[in-house]
Amino acid sequence: MKKVLALVVLAVMFLGSAVPSYAGELGAPSNPTAKLGRGILNIFDGLVEVPGTMIRDTKKDNLAVGMTKGIVHGMANTCMRLLGGAYEIVTFPVPVPANYAQMMEDPKFLKSE
Repeated sequence: MKKVLALVVLAVMFLGSAVPSYAGELGAPSNPTAKLGRGILNIFDGLVEVPGTMIRDTKKDNLAVGMTKGIVHGMANTCMRLLGGAYEIVTFPVPVPANYAQMMEDPKFLKSE
């Protein structure tokens, strides 16, 4: 139980320091903690990408588009987010791309539309 609590505390510490630095310019210099935070956020965002894309496409066009194109587009976004997040988590100590730059756009839920 103590090990689980210690892991949760460490995760909260990492997330707490990385989340504020997440929203940035694509390709802008960053740091390892921000890269780890981006990876974790991409993993979590990948889990809600399908319904989120369906909702965005429905609001943008109509229900039929949201239920068809939104599902397909959401599944593609899910794959991209999960793979990109896993890559950033595994490689967070390594400055690749140069200066820990952001490789993907911010998740849509972090942007005001």
